[in-house]
Amino acid sequence: MVYTLTSVILMPIISLTGVTGNVISVIIISRDGLHRCSNVLICVLAVADSMYLIGLNNVVNIMLGEDITFMCRPYDWVTHLIYLSNNIFAMLESTGMIVSMLVPTLIVIERFVAVFFPFHFTKIVTVWRVRLAAICLFPISLPVFLLTIPVYWNMGAYISRSLMARSPEILLAYMSTKMDIVKVHKVVLEIYSAICGPVSVCLVIFGCILISVKIHSQQRVRHKMIRCQGWEGKQNKDTDKGAESFQSNKTTKILISVCCFYSITGAFSFLSDLVFTSEFVGAEFSFWIHKASMMLVCINSTANFIIYVAFNRKFREAYMSMCFCGSSRTVKNK
Repeated sequence: MVYTLTSVILMPIISLTGVTGNVISVIIISRDGLHRCSNVLICVLAVADSMYLIGLNNVVNIMLGEDITFMCRPYDWVTHLIYLSNNIFAMLESTGMIVSMLVPTLIVIERFVAVFFPFHFTKIVTVWRVRLAAICLFPISLPVFLLTIPVYWNMGAYISRSLMARSPEILLAYMSTKMDIVKVHKVVLEIYSAICGPVSVCLVIFGCILISVKIHSQQRVRHKMIRCQGWEGKQNKDTDKGAESFQSNKTTKILISVCCFYSITGAFSFLSDLVFTSEFVGAEFSFWIHKASMMLVCINSTANFIIYVAFNRKFREAYMSMCFCGSSRTVKNK
């Protein structure tokens, strides 16, 4: 019942909404152009979230459920097709999740430089550097998936032989030859889990706090300067600069909102895996917590589009015009 409710009903509905929203986000941002660092990061995050949402809804697992015998028939083209499809979904889920967990860290770093070092921002953070860093995240995230291929390659045939011969020793003998790869995969998975979990989340939380404090301090200083005598003339001379600063702060607030929501869901995810284990809270409660964690991560990959629409008027106007008017107006995020 729980499996049907979460994996067959809720997650596909949330994922379909998220993929649709992310595709719309990429279209709207692409119309404005990828010449801004924030635009590049938003697009990469949307692509990674879409990959994760598609991979999470593994059609093979949903259709077969726990019936693995169908996949254990050796030398069957249907079996190989199912195996290939399952690997594609697994790659999308693994790669998409790792990249979507690391992109907020890049967003915080980019906004940190923009807020704390505004005069050196264009020299330190360039578009091609952001693009290179964002693109490199995808191959960097692949080892977690690639190391599973040697372990499970032809595993179905050995499971089938074990079932037919009613001898688990056949499968155990096969797995014993893969123990070195299994150990390496376990170590790599723990490293990636630490980087994408507590390390990334803590960096994002700490960065969001520093950026928020800095923006609040800048606003207070600006208000005080406006009240000072003679500031009106100075203000008129710096109108363009002030408008640019206002737009930058507005972009920062939107991206920080995305990172804050990510911090909440990410913190719950790694804390649930660390604290609410079956040894401490029991298998049933741990199962429910795990499902809730997966649901929150799924919602996190869906919520970014809602944040853009809710907090960015120009993005909202572009979305409305695209859906109802077919206009080609674009949105500027900075």
